[in-house]
Amino acid sequence: MKTTDAIACFIRAYDNALGSGSGVGAASRSGSRPGSGSGSAACLKVVHGYGSGGLGGDTRHAVRSLLKANPACADYVLGEDVDGNPGYTIVYPRRRLPSGSERLYPGIVDYCSSPKTKSDVVRRFVRRSTEGDIGRALRELENGGRLRSFLKNGRRHYVDPRSDRGWN
Repeated sequence: MKTTDAIACFIRAYDNALGSGSGVGAASRSGSRPGSGSGSAACLKVVHGYGSGGLGGDTRHAVRSLLKANPACADYVLGEDVDGNPGYTIVYPRRRLPSGSERLYPGIVDYCSSPKTKSDVVRRFVRRSTEGDIGRALRELENGGRLRSFLKNGRRHYVDPRSDRGWN
């Protein structure tokens, strides 16, 4: 499955788990494992593989980045923390995940720590989302002040203003 399709499938399953009302509750964020509190929280075992070289594939990175960027939405346990297998992640949904272009915000801002053109950003994120969502995310991030854009050699570049070193 392509990463874009896998993320869409994951989000559908995640939303279904939330919509079912089948015991999905707030998992403990203290020292105990998610779902170990009173009652059993529903969970999703996301089998994403670990990448061809064992260093982490695109789907694994995309799923985990999405979860890491939205800590208020879900708790999760990495497979390697359970039994040493990095090919899956156990997810305990609590709230809906952001949709569409919003999911890309943290990754794009991080990627634009040095100036990037729109085509650079599209190339980097097209496996995770559509080109339309990527363009929308760039516009929304710029309008919200989380990215700054400038023209250089006739091409628009985007950069995180916090790491802006007078680019342009």
